[in-house]
Amino acid sequence: MIRRFNVLALPAVLLGGALALPASFNLDPLRHEPQRLNNCGPVTAMSVLSHFGIRVTQTAAANALKDDASDPQVSSLELYDYLTRFGLSGVIRYGGTPELIRELVAAGFPVVVQQRLQSSNTAHFRTVYGYTSGTFLTSDPLLGADLRLNVSTFADLWHYYNGEYLVMYRPSQEAEIRAILGDDFSIAGNWQRILRVEQQNVIASPNDPYA
Repeated sequence: MIRRFNVLALPAVLLGGALALPASFNLDPLRHEPQRLNNCGPVTAMSVLSHFGIRVTQTAAANALKDDASDPQVSSLELYDYLTRFGLSGVIRYGGTPELIRELVAAGFPVVVQQRLQSSNTAHFRTVYGYTSGTFLTSDPLLGADLRLNVSTFADLWHYYNGEYLVMYRPSQEAEIRAILGDDFSIAGNWQRILRVEQQNVIASPNDPYA
């Protein structure tokens, strides 16, 4: 039996300190529409921008994010670069935990996570905008505006992409993001921590190809 020291199960104290959070919390629903073929990234951009009162169409986002209509994928970096065109700041980091996601959402920030589809290992963006003690509420471009995933399933789908997350914020909110992320706000600090975590993952679960 493989014992997984999962990066997603680390205590929040490693990410800037745990806070007393509400047992459940939802941001206002994000703008959503079903994605067209390979348009997970454009719909995610549309949803995140809606939180900041910015309205774009799926078509406009797709035209900006993709080289042409046959381009099948949008990377996290492409998504980040596009969102910053609207005056937003943001970070892409790794080794996220459920505790950190709850803390960011409770502070008013939707969080984009890169996970896999439940039916395959295909990369897929979901935007978390709510939680309860046992579930996360996500806007999923493919599966709907209010997809709920239990924490175990959420962590399993996330582990495949090393707990990658993207959080966007207004420049005036950077101090708040720094306080929540702690050492993980620094790219170097984040990589140093996830290196330690994944080294422990390999020792605990040597047959886990994701680690």
